[in-house]
Amino acid sequence: MVLLWGIDFETHDIPHYLLAPSESYVACLSYFSSIKSLGYNLKLLVCDDNDAIKMAVRYVHPDASIQTCQNHFLESVRRDLNVKSSKTHQPFFLNIEAVLKQRLNPFSFNLKLAEIYKEFNGIESRRVAYWISEMIRRKEELLAYQKFPDSPSTTNTIEAYNSHLEARLKALKGFGSFHSADLWINGYILRRRLKPFTDCGEYFKHLNGKSSLENVLKDNQKLPQIFT
Repeated sequence: MVLLWGIDFETHDIPHYLLAPSESYVACLSYFSSIKSLGYNLKLLVCDDNDAIKMAVRYVHPDASIQTCQNHFLESVRRDLNVKSSKTHQPFFLNIEAVLKQRLNPFSFNLKLAEIYKEFNGIESRRVAYWISEMIRRKEELLAYQKFPDSPSTTNTIEAYNSHLEARLKALKGFGSFHSADLWINGYILRRRLKPFTDCGEYFKHLNGKSSLENVLKDNQKLPQIFT
C-alpha cells in the first residue's frame, strides 16, 4: 500500500490523504479530485518526477503549475551518469546542479546550459546532449516555482513528514487489514493536524504555538476538542 498525501507549504496543514494499493494514475486522480471537492485552491504542486501524479493534476487542476522536485530530477541524472562511482561525468553533473540552484530566469537558464554543452560535449557527448536537451525541454516544470514568491523547488517539506511517519511505522509489525491501516493513518494525521508546532525556524517561525488546523479554520469555526 502507498500513502498519498500532501503538505500545504504556507500552513504545513495536511488537507487530505488517500491510502491506495499503488501510486497509479487512478489513485492520483482520486486524490486530486478529493482536494478539489474540498475547495482547496491548488496553485503550485511540487512533486516527485512521477508521470501518474502530473497527468492527474493536469486533468483535475488544469490551471495549476507543476514543479518537478529538483532533488529528484538531479538524482535521476546522478544515477544515469553513475556519478557516485565514476568521475567521468562529475564535473558536468556539478555544473547542471549549480544551474538549478542559482534560480536563473528562463533566458539565463538556456544560455548557461548552452555554455555547459559547449564545454562538456566532447565527453561521451550522447549523454551530455541528452540531459542538456532534457533540461531545456522540461524547463517549465523545473522552474515553475519562480512564478510564486518564496515557493520551494523541492519536496523537502513532505519528505520530512515521510521520515517521521516511517520512524513511527518501524515500531509496528504491519496491519491486520486495509481498514486497520487506514484507521491508524487517519488518527496519525489527525494528531499531526491538531498538535501545535514548536520547532519551526526561519520563514515558518510564525507557525510555532499553533496547530496547522488552527491556521486554516474559517473565522466562524472552532477547533474540535480532540486528543486533549
